[in-house]
Amino acid sequence: MPVEDYTGLWYDGKNAANNVIIAGYPQKGIHFCARFDNSLSISGIGVYTDGKYIFGYDDGSINQLDGTTGEIVFEDDGISFVCHFPNEDDNKTINAHFTVKDESDIIDWPPSDMPENIESDLQAIIDELSRKGWKDIEVYPHEPNTSNRFGGLCYEPIELPEGGILYCVSAHYPWEYNSVYAIIYSVYADGARVDDLSETYYISTLGWDLRGRNLYNFLLEHEETMYGIVDADNEFLYKFLAKLETGPQI
Repeated sequence: MPVEDYTGLWYDGKNAANNVIIAGYPQKGIHFCARFDNSLSISGIGVYTDGKYIFGYDDGSINQLDGTTGEIVFEDDGISFVCHFPNEDDNKTINAHFTVKDESDIIDWPPSDMPENIESDLQAIIDELSRKGWKDIEVYPHEPNTSNRFGGLCYEPIELPEGGILYCVSAHYPWEYNSVYAIIYSVYADGARVDDLSETYYISTLGWDLRGRNLYNFLLEHEETMYGIVDADNEFLYKFLAKLETGPQI
């Protein structure tokens, strides 16, 4: 089954603290980050073998998981996840089944009932992300659930002006050991974009983040960018958000 069909955040439908993020990875693999009851978490790379993605089994320098092993299986109704945690006294095994994908309110694009000028502006953002190499572009009518998507990371809620509405456009780009997400906050009031409330953020699956306005200050040459959207393979995104010297950590 295509990895693209499973990329994103999944829940078990019972406890929001139990979730797994699946991101694409080249050469028949996936990057994942799984959390269980806020007490256990693991991230790494699963390698496709015999219809499933396995991790921790003699994979050399790909993962540094301190003996943790497991497998991930993509199924028709979701994702099955098995993880074996080594312990001094007893080995612990977690079996989890994630069936709820965080996409119930993702806007079908193009929309059928959005004001034309707002749709046109959001379409320009989508086109710019696509042109600059970003993948899996989605639009939703609220702030993304960054605390669940990226661990403890969260931002102060945006205070909308009277009659204002917020749309977020998100996209991701897979690096060697984790993904970087671009999230564009776009606020509109009276049909016009409110620039001082709109912002672009870059966030990695490790929970590191960088504001678009700060990234702009790092650029050696201040290239003209639409809404602070830079190329997905921008060297500064890699340096500050995606680069790891020793591979993914637990």
